[in-house]
Amino acid sequence: MKETIATIGIISVLATGGVIVADNDINPYEDKGDYYEVGILNNSVNIDKDTNDVELTRWNNKESLTIEAVGDYLPSDREFLSKNRQAESVDGKSTFVIEPSIDSINLDTILKERPEVNGDKYQHFDYIVNGCEEYDFAYQSPLTDEEIKEGDVRPDDIVGSYAVYHKTLKDNEYQTGKAFHIKRPKISDSKENWIWGELGFEPKTCTLTVYVSHEFLDNAVYPVRVDPTLGYTSFGASNGTVTLNTVAATYATSTENGTVTSISLGIDGNLVGTVNAKGVLYDNTLNNNAVITNGVSPSTLLPATAGSSFTTIAYSTGPSISTGVGYSVGFVGDSTVRYYYDSPGGTQGWSDTTNSYTSPQTTGATNFSTRKVSQYITYTVSGGTSGADSVGSTNMVNVLLFDN
Repeated sequence: MKETIATIGIISVLATGGVIVADNDINPYEDKGDYYEVGILNNSVNIDKDTNDVELTRWNNKESLTIEAVGDYLPSDREFLSKNRQAESVDGKSTFVIEPSIDSINLDTILKERPEVNGDKYQHFDYIVNGCEEYDFAYQSPLTDEEIKEGDVRPDDIVGSYAVYHKTLKDNEYQTGKAFHIKRPKISDSKENWIWGELGFEPKTCTLTVYVSHEFLDNAVYPVRVDPTLGYTSFGASNGTVTLNTVAATYATSTENGTVTSISLGIDGNLVGTVNAKGVLYDNTLNNNAVITNGVSPSTLLPATAGSSFTTIAYSTGPSISTGVGYSVGFVGDSTVRYYYDSPGGTQGWSDTTNSYTSPQTTGATNFSTRKVSQYITYTVSGGTSGADSVGSTNMVNVLLFDN
């Protein structure tokens, strides 16, 4: 049948409507009046409509950090059929791009031309981290030759990154206290030439700086993308292994009297599906690293890979913990166990290679460790309130509280 003008018009309207529906499906933002909200791993990321400041919230909006790009930008907008928001600089020389993903948010700066030189060997790109006073920013140095020889792994985008832990919160919903991970930024040009940038953080001014070599910028084909990533996680970003009968533990101090109901461990079976493990709690203060009464959990079969998920083991009869007492939260396996950790510096815990999986015991010869292993305990406070004392870490985002 020959199409009439009216029929063509109906088809056009239907097609346009379909595109609008598709755009609505892609658009991840909810208009909240003064800001746009996007959800990442059950957390809200809020983007100020006027300033483009990006607020990353944590733990049901109880805590947050706000990232402010240094420079003058117009309010952001979103291109049709895109999940990204873009803000043009007032001078037209750069674009600030906000790109959410499943577990992180990228805060990219796209340079349209070579920026005016600052710094000696490196160009500096600064971001103000409002609210940084409540957090510890732990720089993740390259692994030593000895650590690499022992089988430890620190991915390339984690070398030179920052694990971000809350200074005081580490119980129950706060898990290990790890809020974010700022990944190592990637710098690339339009011809797909790229280098790693370097990160620096100054706690007195709450300034996060991305350093990019002048040599790369001088020879790049523009535009150039500076790509820091902020990720949400409670898991440590590096991993290592311990063998049969080795206890690996991290220090914690109880702030309440209570009864432990479960222990959550950031460990796995090192690609093998037949590894079992037990959680173990030690008393560091009163009994010289003795296993506390009922401190050994039931055994559980570990997954071959953790996938950023804790293995949680419930106690049949929970051990008691007391206010002000220092404990060690640990595990022991019947074969090689892989564990996940961050390196905040200082003494974070210990390992004992002479222990027993069958019957975990008071520690013998121990090696003190600078690793904060991803593990924590959940307990019921005396009087009935639920809480958790934790040690370790788990989540992340892209480009300056960054991810890729």
